[in-house]
Amino acid sequence: MSAAIEEIAINFQLFNNKALSKLSIKKLTIYSPILDEYFYYNLEYYTITDGQNFPNLTTIEFTHDSELICFSNMNIEQIIIPNDPNFRCSIKIAGLPKLKNLPNGINTVFYVGDMPEIETVDLTFCTIIYRNSFFNCPKLKRIIGWGDHAMFLGPGLFQFSPLVDINIWNENLSYEVRDIINEQFSPLQFSQIKEININASYPPIFRGCKTLKKVKYIEGSGITRIEYDAFYDCESLTEVELCSSITTIAANAFKNTNISYLDLTNIQELDISAFYGTPLKEIIINKNVQKVLYFFETTDDPIVLEYIERNVYLPKLEKVTFKSEVTIFNTLYFNSPNLKEYVLVDNSNFKSIDKVIYTADKQTLYAYPGGLEAKEFIIPDFVRNVNHNAFAFTNNLEKIIINSNMVLTESTFAYCTSVKTVVINFKTNVLSKGCFAFCTNLTSIKIHENAAITMLDSHCFHGCISLQRLDFKNELEIVEESCFQDCQSLVEVNLSQLYSIPKSCFKGNLQSQLNLHMGSNMKIMNKEAFMDTKITEFICPENLFIIDEFAFSNCTELINFKFNENIQRLEGYSFYNVGIRELYIPDSIEYINSTSFCNSTHIEFKFSEGGHPIYYVENDCFMNKTGGLMFVLWKKGSVFEIPQNVKIISNEAIKSSNFYRFIVNPDISDSELLRIKSNEYIDMYNSKICVKPPSSSNEPDNCILEISDENNIDRYEKEGEYEPTYKLSNSLYLEESFKYIEEYITDNTWYYYANQSLPFLENLRVYSLFHVVLLVFVAFLSVLIIILLITALKVTHE
Repeated sequence: MSAAIEEIAINFQLFNNKALSKLSIKKLTIYSPILDEYFYYNLEYYTITDGQNFPNLTTIEFTHDSELICFSNMNIEQIIIPNDPNFRCSIKIAGLPKLKNLPNGINTVFYVGDMPEIETVDLTFCTIIYRNSFFNCPKLKRIIGWGDHAMFLGPGLFQFSPLVDINIWNENLSYEVRDIINEQFSPLQFSQIKEININASYPPIFRGCKTLKKVKYIEGSGITRIEYDAFYDCESLTEVELCSSITTIAANAFKNTNISYLDLTNIQELDISAFYGTPLKEIIINKNVQKVLYFFETTDDPIVLEYIERNVYLPKLEKVTFKSEVTIFNTLYFNSPNLKEYVLVDNSNFKSIDKVIYTADKQTLYAYPGGLEAKEFIIPDFVRNVNHNAFAFTNNLEKIIINSNMVLTESTFAYCTSVKTVVINFKTNVLSKGCFAFCTNLTSIKIHENAAITMLDSHCFHGCISLQRLDFKNELEIVEESCFQDCQSLVEVNLSQLYSIPKSCFKGNLQSQLNLHMGSNMKIMNKEAFMDTKITEFICPENLFIIDEFAFSNCTELINFKFNENIQRLEGYSFYNVGIRELYIPDSIEYINSTSFCNSTHIEFKFSEGGHPIYYVENDCFMNKTGGLMFVLWKKGSVFEIPQNVKIISNEAIKSSNFYRFIVNPDISDSELLRIKSNEYIDMYNSKICVKPPSSSNEPDNCILEISDENNIDRYEKEGEYEPTYKLSNSLYLEESFKYIEEYITDNTWYYYANQSLPFLENLRVYSLFHVVLLVFVAFLSVLIIILLITALKVTHE
């Protein structure tokens, strides 16, 4: 071929022919094969990638029969297609730095990327764009045909293409809808769009669109909900206009945006986390806004649910406007340290007095703006109760005084983060559920001198991290769960009349000494009572007899612990990961769970002089006297070999240990050791049990669950004469009193069955030679009879 040829027409399949590299071709005309149904799975085969064969090639022309245009890493400047308005093609084009225009008539975009010069793309006839298309096209601006017709879009389009002028999402555009939890990309996620007008009932999310400034939902679009993460991390977003059909905003919808004002007039369900990280200063509400509930949430205890979030939802909020339809609202959602006022517009359900909100009849103090400047507030005499969380997130209020009789309702002062002193000048003997929860600066509660508190309801002082002691008169008879949970500074409470320490009562206390004045009435220590505390010493009251699950779990500073002589039960994980070094186990203890001292393997256990009636320690094993392994002490290494004294091992003992593997020595351990009762953990923890191979074996420890009785036959021999045995009569099974008889199969039984061939014989081993002779004789006789029969038949036939 002549090197002077500058134009040539070839079949698509010949493009990569090395012979063509010898030509100085500038223009190439290609006719493509008709694509079959499998070309999608072999797209790389149709992609022209070897630009080095054509260093001078600037133009490629496709004939009318071409259906697929695939190029990558070439220096061509122009793609020519037939001058036919009905021409359609699919494209996969990437890494063409000099190409300025993509072909028209595109119906499918498999991929377009790394195209620094293209400025416009015509998608008038396009129906599908696959994932990550138009990646890194820095000059691409105009997208013709976007939203004009039905188009299916893959995820992650137009990333690193900062000039694209897309500003609409409508019902013509569709995408793969994924489960919210597994959602990773949607079509325009992480793109650099500037504005979006949404006219669709279920648009995708626009998370990470950092240049997006304005969002408008078009009236009539039919959308009812702004989804989870919809505009998360759209850090330039300042303007959002909602349409009237939107009633729900889900979690993180506008998280880390730059919105300062939002009209929520039609919103009925709201997850306030939707606005985390925003400088939102003003909102308008016209409905009784409820919290969005997800499938994993319940409404069994709304107070506890609120404790899940312990920070200010809208810390920058300064103004909330309530319009006419609002009859209730949650102050925990809308109050903030900067809130100066609640504005009532045509709302007759509430009354504002000195910027404090009351119900219309003034019986209930409903909301106290957190940003008011006053240091002290006296609750008016006309108030009969306070709405829960009414004083949430106050910034300056340090003292609250109540002079007249009123009901201390649930969460009366909860989350009043600035208050230091509360004065109650009327008689009461009960402090309600969550009454002072998360009053983080509270140090003093003053009660009427003639009153004595006898009951503290659940979560009463939960999270009062500055409270050191109760400085009011109290004769506590009832204290409910989590009452002093996370009271990090608490050092003293009088519990002398209590029967039990409730669940999670002192969980999270950070003091080394905690004086509780426990008396002889104290019988039970409930679940997690002192979990995660920093106490260093604990002496059980004289009549305490049960320590429940996790009671002292993670008390890593707890060094000195003393049981009384009446203690009876230690439940699971009750002393998990504690700092105790020496512990006396009194004879009164009847039950210790195998997980009670899980991850506390350094304890040296002591017993009475004559030994404990149930428990003992031997060979680094905490044992019961049936030979059962409760747990292993003094963890050394990752493998533990079961000593000879262990006769029983349970799943719980294995589960609660930190050993990688338990090794069973078949020379000293009975096969019954491995008959672990099956339960939900059996599959998970059986792999920790391994049989030690013979000493002569070079194989590593394996995890087969077999110990053969033949390994040590001597241990099965019985000294002296055996007692006589008797066969049970079959009539026994017919008696009504008989429940069942089940043969217990031992390893020896299996060996007996394996050698047995004639079941009617009493003793197989004695008659084994006779069996052989008899079988040979029968076989010979059978052959002889067959031969005689054949001979007789032949004679008869002749």
